[in-house]
Amino acid sequence: MEPQGYIRIPGARIPPHALFGNLRAWLPSRGNVLFTLLIVAAFFWVQSIGAFPNNAPRAFTSTGTIAYQGRLANASGSPVTGTYNMLFRLYNASSGGTPLWEEYWMGSNSVSVSNGLFNVMLGSLTAIPQSVITGNNTLWLGVTVGTDSEMTPRMQLGSAPFAMQALTVPNESVTREYLRSCRLLANYPR
Repeated sequence: MEPQGYIRIPGARIPPHALFGNLRAWLPSRGNVLFTLLIVAAFFWVQSIGAFPNNAPRAFTSTGTIAYQGRLANASGSPVTGTYNMLFRLYNASSGGTPLWEEYWMGSNSVSVSNGLFNVMLGSLTAIPQSVITGNNTLWLGVTVGTDSEMTPRMQLGSAPFAMQALTVPNESVTREYLRSCRLLANYPR
């Protein structure tokens, strides 16, 4: 039988103060409440200035994808409903040319169409290379449904995909002088 106050660990009898030390010394008392509050405040301040790295996973935005919503109709113009294989391609020309990127939505990734409307996140199955976005002034989207030919005309993409270029700027490489040289800050005070 173990004496009262001892902790049972197989093969050993250990008194509680041997495991936990003098825990009471670390708890605030009347004399050290202010000291404890100052220590806690100092930890918060040090964390806020970045002294302790935050290794928690960050929620990244979908910077490598392009949201696209389309309307699909049959030959008579009536909206369709169902699941369809679709091929999406990016070009730097409104017609002709070679695809710069393509993504095939098929099988379990087929596109669900309801009353003619569908939504896809382009780049979620096949990454869109940064060079496709940064290396072209205009991008055109070609869409192929099933075994049909690519639909015409291609859709020109707006400015949203080009916002991804901001990720390619190295830290602090865009200075006031650089912006002035681009005439973006022509009237900006020095």
